Amino acid sequence: LGVCLLSPGRMSSPKKEAVEPHVVKEEVIAAGKWVKLEKTTYVDPSGTTRIWETAKRTTRPSNTAADGVGIIALLKRTLHKDCVVLVKQFRPPMGCHTLEFPAGMGGDIP
Repeated sequence: LGVCLLSPGRMSSPKKEAVEPHVVKEEVIAAGKWVKLEKTTYVDPSGTTRIWETAKRTTRPSNTAADGVGIIALLKRTLHKDCVVLVKQFRPPMGCHTLEFPAGMGGDIP
């Protein structure tokens, strides 16, 4: 299985000298108990300054590189077909139930 990475606008844009992408600044727009909304200004590989809105977990320990995990769980059956495990959860922003792979935030277990 191959993976292709596409860069929007690369085919019609004039060639610029490549730069190391980096974050210029992060500004908190709003914050709650569990998440905060930030406006991130960054420079992309073509040297263009861009703005991105991000949501970040406020309870993430500062000394960790990752704070979440996703799992593709397979239930092996001896007499029946193998199954992929999904979790059915109500998601308030969508107003309905969703089927998802099991996942969670790191550090949830005391």
